[in-house]
Amino acid sequence: MLSRAAEQMFWMGRYVERACNVARLLEVNYYLSLDWEDQYVQWEPLVQITGDYEFFLAQRGQFDAPTVMQFLLLDNNYQNSAICALSNARENARASREYLPIEFWEELNRAFQLLKKYAAYSEISLATMQRLCGKVTETGVRLQGICEDYMWHGEGYQFFRLGVWLERSDKTSRFLHAKYFYLLPDSKDVGSTLDDLHWAALLHSLAGLDIYHRQYGLVTPDKVISFLVLDERFPRSIRFCLQQALICLSAIVSPEGTKLSNENCQSAAQLEQLLKYVTERDGAQIVINGLHEFINDFQIRLNHTAEGIQLDFF
Repeated sequence: MLSRAAEQMFWMGRYVERACNVARLLEVNYYLSLDWEDQYVQWEPLVQITGDYEFFLAQRGQFDAPTVMQFLLLDNNYQNSAICALSNARENARASREYLPIEFWEELNRAFQLLKKYAAYSEISLATMQRLCGKVTETGVRLQGICEDYMWHGEGYQFFRLGVWLERSDKTSRFLHAKYFYLLPDSKDVGSTLDDLHWAALLHSLAGLDIYHRQYGLVTPDKVISFLVLDERFPRSIRFCLQQALICLSAIVSPEGTKLSNENCQSAAQLEQLLKYVTERDGAQIVINGLHEFINDFQIRLNHTAEGIQLDFF
């Protein structure tokens, strides 16, 4: 497979997953705002998660629901908005049509055209933006189902899935970091009903609330951290995502199923070391040693791994 095509498939996976995560987070915060007073529902941390806080301040500067939702969902001038992510995914898909089922292109194009239509409006209600978020999330699920059922599981498929898993592990870590570091800056709120609400909202934003309750029962910070970082069977835990990314990378480097060699693939060694870094601790240890420090270190290592993949293959 040409390195150019491999890069397009990889980034298409990342952009699709990025758009879905943005939409899911906005949707959860919107529903929180329906049930709680404004001071309990914070929109600023959603901008903090993106890492583009200064850009938002320069462009908008007001952290209310309509402004943040429109910025993260429909702003064509913001590179990490859902509409820009879908636009980038669409351009990569256009250049890689020979590797994709026609159903994939049609579903992706349909979602992009819907957001493009509403992005042209000067005013959009919160309820309408919430419905758009739901459409984006549904599109992500359909696209991944189409790839799973209709696409040939060769190198193109593996690069697409590799992008999805790396992006998902990054966003899970960012969501967790935002909850711990931004949502409850006042120590008196720790352990309160408000604290429990935000931990539950975090789980809900990652589609894990029901699963968590079945496995762990009551919501407690150390158990939530264990679940989102270390659970081997939850598809959005950091550990699960890294394991799946390593499987994809192994299939790319050793398609015949032979043992993965790290000598000619430095990114494989980096990914294995990152997985080891995550799995050699538990939730209680992460809390004691500092979740903020753990997430910062993890994101630095993940970025180095992504750069290694870029050097190895593209």
